[in-house]
Amino acid sequence: MTRKTSSAHTTRLKSTAYVSDAAVSMESILSTDELNQRPSRPPDYQAENRALVALAQELADSPRTILQKLVETALDLCHAGSAGVSLLNKNDSGKTFYWPAIAGAWTPHVGGGTPRDFGPCGVVLDRDAVQLFTHPERYYTYLLPVTPPIGEALLTPFYLEDKAVGTIWVIAHDEQRKFDAEDMRQIVSLGRFASAAYKVRESMDALAQQDEALRLRTAHYETLLNEAPLGVYLVDADFLIRQVNPTAHPAFGNIPDPVGRDFGEVARILWPKAYADEIVERLRHTLETGEPHIEPEWTEERRGVREFYEWRINRIPLPEGRFGVVCYFRDISAQVKARAGIAESEERLRFMADSMPQKLFTAKSSGEVDYFNQQWTEFTGLSFEQIKDWGWTQFIHPADVDENVRRWQHSIETGEPFQFEHRFRRADGEYRWHLSRAHALRDAEENVLMWIGLNTDIDDVKRAEEVRSERARLSALGAEVGFALTQSGNLPDMLSHCVETLVQHLDAAFARIWTLNEAENVLELQASAGMYTHLNGAHSRVTVGRFKIGLIAEERRPHLTNDVSSDPRVHDQEWAKREGMVAFAGYPLIVEDRLVGVMAMFGRHPLTESTLQAMASVANAIALGIRRLRVEQEREQLLESEHEARQQAETANRAKDEFLATVSHELRTPLNAILGWAQMLKRGGLDEATAARGLEVIGRNARAQNQLISDLLDVSRIITGQLRFEASAVELGPIIEAALDTVRPAADAKGVELRLMLDPAAGIVSGDAARLQQIVWNLLTNAVKYTSKNGHIDVRMKREDTSVVIIVSDTGEGIEPDFLPYVFDRFRQAEDATTRQHGGLGLGLAIVRHLVEAHGGTVHAASLGVGQGATFALKFPLIAGSLD
Repeated sequence: MTRKTSSAHTTRLKSTAYVSDAAVSMESILSTDELNQRPSRPPDYQAENRALVALAQELADSPRTILQKLVETALDLCHAGSAGVSLLNKNDSGKTFYWPAIAGAWTPHVGGGTPRDFGPCGVVLDRDAVQLFTHPERYYTYLLPVTPPIGEALLTPFYLEDKAVGTIWVIAHDEQRKFDAEDMRQIVSLGRFASAAYKVRESMDALAQQDEALRLRTAHYETLLNEAPLGVYLVDADFLIRQVNPTAHPAFGNIPDPVGRDFGEVARILWPKAYADEIVERLRHTLETGEPHIEPEWTEERRGVREFYEWRINRIPLPEGRFGVVCYFRDISAQVKARAGIAESEERLRFMADSMPQKLFTAKSSGEVDYFNQQWTEFTGLSFEQIKDWGWTQFIHPADVDENVRRWQHSIETGEPFQFEHRFRRADGEYRWHLSRAHALRDAEENVLMWIGLNTDIDDVKRAEEVRSERARLSALGAEVGFALTQSGNLPDMLSHCVETLVQHLDAAFARIWTLNEAENVLELQASAGMYTHLNGAHSRVTVGRFKIGLIAEERRPHLTNDVSSDPRVHDQEWAKREGMVAFAGYPLIVEDRLVGVMAMFGRHPLTESTLQAMASVANAIALGIRRLRVEQEREQLLESEHEARQQAETANRAKDEFLATVSHELRTPLNAILGWAQMLKRGGLDEATAARGLEVIGRNARAQNQLISDLLDVSRIITGQLRFEASAVELGPIIEAALDTVRPAADAKGVELRLMLDPAAGIVSGDAARLQQIVWNLLTNAVKYTSKNGHIDVRMKREDTSVVIIVSDTGEGIEPDFLPYVFDRFRQAEDATTRQHGGLGLGLAIVRHLVEAHGGTVHAASLGVGQGATFALKFPLIAGSLD
């Protein structure tokens, strides 16, 4: 029992744990035993009777009013400061007490309460007896703030149907007021009377509520019956019509008031006897057995009009305890006619759908197909049951099914129109292209009711488009390849453009072109485009007859397949499967029965016949292009060779002219000396010394002329191949020494030192001794000629492995780097005829090279440049006997 001062205070009590003072016990606040020991005031029965009469007069009011009168009566009879009633709260299953009525000082606390398991009221219910509490706040500390405080509290159980549902209590706030046995008797008596009165009031209220509910139900039933769109009439156990609603009245025709009349009599007035007897029999059967009768579509011929009704007959209990039957009926003539019209329309639509060339379908809002027209079943060769719902997906091409289902699901989820081009499998297994479209049929709220769609066969159009597209693509291929072949440029660039065009227009995985190296009988990779662009690797050089490319070249016929994975000529089947290769086409490149190369390509899609024909034309064009470019290159090479030959001829003519001028000069110079001295000797008059000198000059110049003529003859023999050798085993040391002795006078005359270093164990060579001496003499003569005064010439001979090496080096004028490559050419000299400082025809070194090479040897010239001297190295092979 606490004061409800505010909602916040109530909330605090509900959320705070209830505790007791640990120093105070429950028994210390209970004083019930003192009631019978205290002096008791005499009973005032008159006052008590007046109170009970007044309480009885409240029975006409509500239960709450009775309780309020009860607590006011208890307050007066017990001379208490406050009085009240606590009832268990039904809303929380009796966990708390609430105070519906209070009188006295605590009146402001109406609606408050205490916990069931921790409060004075709970103790009273637990002990099921009157209890007297003295200052209960000492134990129930949550009562401390309540004012005015409790001095004593007398509580008794409050019963309803012998069940304690609360307490009646009185409180003394004055310490002088002590309750006694008379107070206990009066409060118990009030409780008993109030319990009975409260129960009577509750029963009266319940009956009133039931009467009101029955009245409302009856009114509601009458309203429903009168407003119902169904015809309803009730026939009682005596087969009399008891009730007819307004909707049913027209069915009784001209009978103004059928209520109270025998139903059989009325039926025979309304309908033909057989018809009426059938209806009467059905009503009697339901009345007797309770078995309901339902007639979903009853046909009646009335007034020359065919009418349709829906009937239902049920047995129902009547208020007097007997049974009757109620008949419900509804005129469905309009619906039947509408259904017939709909059926006729559906039949017309079905006929139209089956007659149209397109395949028509409808689907539920969830996407399951619920109708296919005849075109569909004929196309698939299956029944509707086999392809309905999602069964149609089994006829979509495997490459199209995932995207088709994805788009269909998207349309179902979003309501957007569906459109997709894909392939359907016909009953004979052929796939044909279709354009599928579907639109949603919606209700007034834009909800999708169903889908209506068409599948139009566009295979012929699609294939025609593919043919046109392929023709355009192949035409562009031929044009671009032709353009590439007509452009000037080198062969690799031209062929690279061609293979790039093949990849672009044929959607090839990669394409390659090889050209034939006739000298080696090898195909050389010139161009590669697509997934492979490198020109090196195992296929960069393919021998004719090896691999599929070499076999195409060897057999000189194309190799074509649309089944690469099982082609025996494709050696790496795993690669083909991994890369998805499907097609291969390889063509030999042939011009006028002459193989010039091979063109090949791999593709991930099958190659059509028209594509293969176009590739054959491209291969022929590329072969002609290769041949044309090679002819042009050969023509350019011929022109270049002719130009070079012309230049060489002009150079030769100039060299010849220069040589003739040199020969004339070289022959005339000694001849002039000979002629001059001969005339002087002929005239005579010369002293002996002068004459001797003249003879010596004539002899020397004659020998010079002889040498010139010998060189010319040697060159002539070399050119004509008539130079002869007399081979024998020759030791080169004496040959070198003899040559040195020959040129020594000329060297001494110029002050040039000759130095010789010979390896006596160098070995023996096979050769013509005279020609070998001529070689050394020519080199030494040249060295003396071009070495200035006080210079020196070194001659060395040594053995290197299986050869003898002779090195002649000088400190002379040297050789210009530009002239060094031509130093062994015939008729070539570093100085021209107009600026000659040294004699000679320029044949010596040319003769040296020819003679050395004729002996199986080699000769090399080296010089650091003008003024740096020159070095000539000879190498001759040793004969077998001298290798040991």
